[in-house]
Amino acid sequence: MKKILGLSVAALMVMGLVGGGTWAYFSDTETSTNNVFSAGTIDLSLNGANSDVTVFTVGNMAPGATGNGNVSLRNIGSLPANLTVIVGTVASAESTGYQGTAASGTTTTLVDTNLTGNDDDWIGYTITFTSGSNENAQVIVTDYDSTTYTLTFTPAVTAAVATDTYNLHTEYEWDSTYTSARTEGELDDHLDISIWLDTNNDAVFDTGTDIVLESDGTFDATSLSSAPLSFYSGKTWANCLSLASAAEATLRVSYDFADSLDATQNVAQGDSVTADFEFTLKNQ
Repeated sequence: MKKILGLSVAALMVMGLVGGGTWAYFSDTETSTNNVFSAGTIDLSLNGANSDVTVFTVGNMAPGATGNGNVSLRNIGSLPANLTVIVGTVASAESTGYQGTAASGTTTTLVDTNLTGNDDDWIGYTITFTSGSNENAQVIVTDYDSTTYTLTFTPAVTAAVATDTYNLHTEYEWDSTYTSARTEGELDDHLDISIWLDTNNDAVFDTGTDIVLESDGTFDATSLSSAPLSFYSGKTWANCLSLASAAEATLRVSYDFADSLDATQNVAQGDSVTADFEFTLKNQ
């Protein structure tokens, strides 16, 4: 009888536990505070500053002239980023000498009261008429009177000079193919350049690591190449180099006013050319 009663009590205890009794357990609570999310930075410096730089200001070039320029590119931000290089429109300007407007004249003279210089200063110069009855005519100055501001020229033009516009220039400053609509020079076709990224900044092209920006908009790490500056106009080299935070590379540009040993370069005499470079870092 006692044995049966003991079993019954045990059964009731189990039923009580299953039927909704409470459990005891250990616990420990900690708190995470002051959580902060902050954006990283990408910041490109040129030659150590966040401002525009000028790499070349070269004048009085002759065939055979060569030179080099460079600009350091450093990612001073906290994130790695890819570099994109863009060459804007290459603008080649024709040298046109003095541009003026006649006040009066004849078929062999031109008076311009804004013209400066001493007697005989302009002898041998070319007058190219850019508007009026004599548009596109070219004549040679034989005399200049600084007191009356009068240029005398030969041969005679077909109509007396009135308020014609004109250019006063040496022979080389305007090509023989001149028309009044022409404004473009040819120096950019005769100036060869090479552009490359020096990844370890040692001024020596290292095959396999340094990057050549080709004139067709591609880039590679094989060998240096060059092409006329005009070929680079409007080209973009997207994501051509990855720069880690604090990493630096040097963009190097070499130019060669190639000496062709013939007269074809005469069309570039007196001309000028400008080109802008743009650099962008993106973390993609």
